[in-house]
Amino acid sequence: MVSTGSGFRVSRQGHILTNFHVVGGCAEVRVAPAPNVPSRRVAASARNEPADLALLKEQAGRPSAAFRLGRGVRPSARVLVAGYPLHDLLSAGVKISAGSVAALAGPGDDHRLIQIAAPVQKGNSCGPVLDSAGNVVGVVVSKFNALKVARATGDIPQNVNFAVSARTARAILDSEGVAYATAPSDKPRSPEDVAAAARKFAVFVECWR
Repeated sequence: MVSTGSGFRVSRQGHILTNFHVVGGCAEVRVAPAPNVPSRRVAASARNEPADLALLKEQAGRPSAAFRLGRGVRPSARVLVAGYPLHDLLSAGVKISAGSVAALAGPGDDHRLIQIAAPVQKGNSCGPVLDSAGNVVGVVVSKFNALKVARATGDIPQNVNFAVSARTARAILDSEGVAYATAPSDKPRSPEDVAAAARKFAVFVECWR
């Protein structure tokens, strides 16, 4: 095993979204909770694309996430991020961090991305960003290089992280014919309930060579 990351199930047919930089170049990809069963990569964007997404396929029938239906998320909206950061140092289960939507675009006003103010660590790549109803509004993709920014500006950025927008992720799933679910976000749930649901569809991704 040479690297790890996060992902989440997006269909009852066994499709999983993860980042291309997590699984690109892997001889074999394994997904927990069944890490001894290889998962098949069925599609991927280019590594240099902001979307940086790859689509995996495992056995069908497991819980999957739903994307936010209707009006998109707004700035300052509360979000939760689920994933497997710093897996070698922290506990083995899904970690949940809380924050908010900082902006509806990424660097250079790239509207394929959103900016989130929620803690993101190494290994959080492709964890789902969930709104207050537990629906997906983004997919974690990157964070600012704090040391590089500090050298350039003299200040250390805090919680400046980016996610692929749900609209961009859904367009990729549409192009692959994936039957994903959508749900309205008009009934907020407690953070504890959203986190409990996320633990059922967030997955740990292993890259083997």
